[in-house]
Amino acid sequence: VKIVLYPILEVIMSTIPILLKNPNILVLGGGAVALQKATVLYRNKIKFSMIALSYCSKFNELDVAKVTKNIEPNDFDNYNIVVDATGCDEVGQLLQEVIRKRYILVNRVDQPDQSNFYFSSLLNYGPLKVAVSTDGASPTIGQNVRNRIEALLPRGLANLVEKTKRQRQQGHIDPSTARDQLLILFSHVYLIECGDIADALVTLQRYPQLSKLSVVLYQHEGAHSTVSMDVCHETIKYLPINCFDYEKSYAVLNTYCKRGMTVGVLIPSGEQFSLHSERLSGSLTNDGVKSEIIVK
Repeated sequence: VKIVLYPILEVIMSTIPILLKNPNILVLGGGAVALQKATVLYRNKIKFSMIALSYCSKFNELDVAKVTKNIEPNDFDNYNIVVDATGCDEVGQLLQEVIRKRYILVNRVDQPDQSNFYFSSLLNYGPLKVAVSTDGASPTIGQNVRNRIEALLPRGLANLVEKTKRQRQQGHIDPSTARDQLLILFSHVYLIECGDIADALVTLQRYPQLSKLSVVLYQHEGAHSTVSMDVCHETIKYLPINCFDYEKSYAVLNTYCKRGMTVGVLIPSGEQFSLHSERLSGSLTNDGVKSEIIVK
């Protein structure tokens, strides 16, 4: 069953993320905060119902069961998860009475100390889910950390997970192949135009992605020590290649791509740059590697 909700359960003042199968959720409230929670559930195809005295107009965009009425204790009878976005103390008291009679999961959006689970900020890549939570301390921080993680993860991740899932269901389990395909997705190649040695240094020093590079491949012979010392980035490995021998240079490049590395390739300016950058970019795309062409 595809579940994308990661509630956080309290266990002796500690938390642990878990998956709940077939959650039956009731959302209380019809304002902007309730809309935010409902939108997350709706986009992730989670079944839920709503109760409120009134709903803001944007709720019309959600195809979900909405009941307009006062909230009563028996409204909770058929639900095991309740999200209270009313901001109403009376509703909170009703929920506390229900909790004393039976254990249900309750999230009071504006009262984290009265909640026994918290919503995570979620990244959804098909069957793969990545959740970030601050235990209700700061949804803003959780969302920002989530966005930073999203920027790091490759776009083709969902397709790879779905493909591996189908293969596993058919009895074809090959962890090494899955790992190799994943590393390819994480690799990134920057094809950087440069002229002479000095120009190459300027290009690298100005390039904002320098800190992300693991390996720099360059055309110039004898430039290893000069480039390394001037750039002053100890984590980068510099290797000379011969751009005129395409097959050999691509084989070297592909070796690092298969290890999930971020690689910069310095290619001399002019006709050679256009020819080799386009050819390399095409080959990389065919192999599922993300690449960018950087002109000076």
